[in-house]
Amino acid sequence: MTHLAVLLLALAGFAGLALSMERHQRDQFGHLLMPGRTRALRWLGWGLIGLALPVAVGGLGTGFGLVAWTGHISLAAALVFAGLLLRLRWPFRFTSTEG
Repeated sequence: MTHLAVLLLALAGFAGLALSMERHQRDQFGHLLMPGRTRALRWLGWGLIGLALPVAVGGLGTGFGLVAWTGHISLAAALVFAGLLLRLRWPFRFTSTEG
């Protein structure tokens, strides 16, 4: 259960970090978010990734928790990257690309 919690926290964190970037905001929403919302996404992203560390260490012990956290954040980053890439390549666009 600890592994799932760490992975979900890391996934949410990297999704927040990705959506705090202007390029991904344009790709996903078709426009830029307000600066305050962008800043909040960035803080939330880093906070969730940071929160995953004590969850991993607390549930799995210091030695294995650090190793598991590193692996889980790597997997989460790869999954978010793949999700963003697939979303761009998807044949059906759900948002308008007309500007």
